[in-house]
Amino acid sequence: MNHPSRKKIITSWIIEIFFLILQIITSILYIPLLKNTKGNRGNILIITDLLTSPLLYLYFRQKLAREGYNIFFYYCFNPFLPLKRHTERLSELLLKIPNNQFTIIAHGAGGLLPLSLPDEARKKIHRLITLDTPFWGTQLFQSLKFIKAFYDISPRSEYLLAYKMNALLYEEFFPIVAWQDEWIVPENLLRFGQGRDILLDIPGRLNLILHRENVNTIIQFCNQFFPHNIILQNKPKDSAREKKSKKKSINQNKK
Repeated sequence: MNHPSRKKIITSWIIEIFFLILQIITSILYIPLLKNTKGNRGNILIITDLLTSPLLYLYFRQKLAREGYNIFFYYCFNPFLPLKRHTERLSELLLKIPNNQFTIIAHGAGGLLPLSLPDEARKKIHRLITLDTPFWGTQLFQSLKFIKAFYDISPRSEYLLAYKMNALLYEEFFPIVAWQDEWIVPENLLRFGQGRDILLDIPGRLNLILHRENVNTIIQFCNQFFPHNIILQNKPKDSAREKKSKKKSINQNKK
């Protein structure tokens, strides 16, 4: 990836600041979205970031729904719950859903939850896609470590030391990262490493789920795993008699 232009960086950070203001407002007016949007292209479970209202995922959900995906949500909003407790709730959700072969798209700290899932729930996940997940932690919340989830995402926390490399247990693992993230301090903690990171040249954590260019890029990335012909496989084909009947009906209408 080439270094983004100065104009693109400035424009993107202005947009990100606007989204951050929206995040503060919508965090006060917490309104959850429907937890399931039915489709037949593939099963996607979206895990949200800490302190990020479900409303900010509305655009992302709509774009995925238009592509025909079967969408589920787990809201990792509450920072007063430790990540391990969030993981237990995520596991309960996965085991309640009869579908198998999930693709998880996890935003921010939400991407840390699949790392500590028990085997039974983890086996239902085929593909893990993370968006700016702090696998190595962040120092931004050092003064708020008394809040359980913020402690868990601090560098060298017990949670990260125990589980951060479990991402490699998944058959397919793709960490997608923005060029810069205002939550990840210092910046060298942003990337997972090992040559796995897929870098997007628009900075900002919220831009990953709200910026049109980023959303289209992520959806195109998902679409390569779920081609359109999968949707048509379950569509019943017309029998020869039905085709003949339809043709006869059309001819009668013409007359």
